[in-house]
Amino acid sequence: MGGCASKPHLDAPEEEKLQAEAAVDPCKIILEPEPLVVCLISGHKLPALDLLSESDVFVLAHMEDCNGSKLAEARWPVKWDTPNPVWRSCRQFGTTPPPDGAVLVLRLFDYDESGASDFMGTVTTPVSELAYDKELDLPVVLKKASKKAGEAYCKVKRVSAVGMPNKKSVYFIRHGESVWNKAQKDKDALAMLSSVDHPLNDAGRAQAEALQEAKTPCSPPSDAVSFVETCLIGLEPMLTGEAPQRQRHVVALNPNLREKRNFGGKDSSGQWVGNALVNGVRAAISELYKDQPEVAQKLNAIELDLTLTQDKWWVGSAESSSLVADRIAEAFAHIRFNSFSSIVIVGHSHYFREALKHFRASSCILSAADGSELNATQLDSKKLSNAGVIRCELDFSVSPDKPIMAAQLCFETTLVD
Repeated sequence: MGGCASKPHLDAPEEEKLQAEAAVDPCKIILEPEPLVVCLISGHKLPALDLLSESDVFVLAHMEDCNGSKLAEARWPVKWDTPNPVWRSCRQFGTTPPPDGAVLVLRLFDYDESGASDFMGTVTTPVSELAYDKELDLPVVLKKASKKAGEAYCKVKRVSAVGMPNKKSVYFIRHGESVWNKAQKDKDALAMLSSVDHPLNDAGRAQAEALQEAKTPCSPPSDAVSFVETCLIGLEPMLTGEAPQRQRHVVALNPNLREKRNFGGKDSSGQWVGNALVNGVRAAISELYKDQPEVAQKLNAIELDLTLTQDKWWVGSAESSSLVADRIAEAFAHIRFNSFSSIVIVGHSHYFREALKHFRASSCILSAADGSELNATQLDSKKLSNAGVIRCELDFSVSPDKPIMAAQLCFETTLVD
């Protein structure tokens, strides 16, 4: 993601000089000034400030000028219960190139839902030392002395937004009907509370299979069992490379897309991380397709990117609106800062409702599948039907904060209460 920009129409001596410099370190050659875009990759060996658990780390960042005045701010969301949090997401600091002498400051905190979060430490670096696409290990200056003093660090890099289109077509797909959805519909409390990571039921399988008729581009991030199943089944021709003129894609599991957790919400809890999550999904696929083992084998062969699910990715209690807003902002940062112009996201109804509400431009036009115009405010209170698809046209150059300019329900999708 990102790269080195080039400047056209150089005279021969200047071009030869730049080519010689690029051969030494091409990432130092950026000829067109750009706003500062920073990818916070990860933190490492961070101290545990809580008595009985690892810290829940989030980051507040800002760029300041040589006089210490703040020029732009950003935030990366909470990563739960880990000394080695992974974000791998970008933030842009301002809309103009950073001035000479600008400094990037990252402030790390341990989130505390019962009171003020604990300040952990600071990372500081001159912007001039951030080479494009070169990962740097920057030390964390800890507030309190600990065994990890001198060891804690964050991995960051500067990226170029050249090649990252501002206009995106994003397909939001609600997962098919799950065991939990059916239990909720039937008011079966025992089934709702007896397990977590609920898989698709037979109706959900049929709904996901119907998506195979949808001709949509695919670069899908997704999340836990029922929606991973929906993604794998519904988009299988594209994921296996069998659709005409489609390359094979990897499905990235993104915990920022999980459903909002309410008190006691088993539908938004998990039990697996890393490879255990893959094993759980594959077991659920095999059970769902026990009548067609050859289909299960094909679906289970699809590669899953687990980069963001190596540690606990859900909260243990009810989730505040501000935490959900942070996750949605993080997901939209992933959408903004990548080279794809078409993206498929498989996830949850309430989460999508919040995303469409908070990132929809005031002038956004909502259309039904037949093209007729609908009242866009319906997106604030209604949900997509199971396995429903809504295509959103985003333009971050017009409105970085509310980039959804138009939305259209696709296929047989309806809005439901």
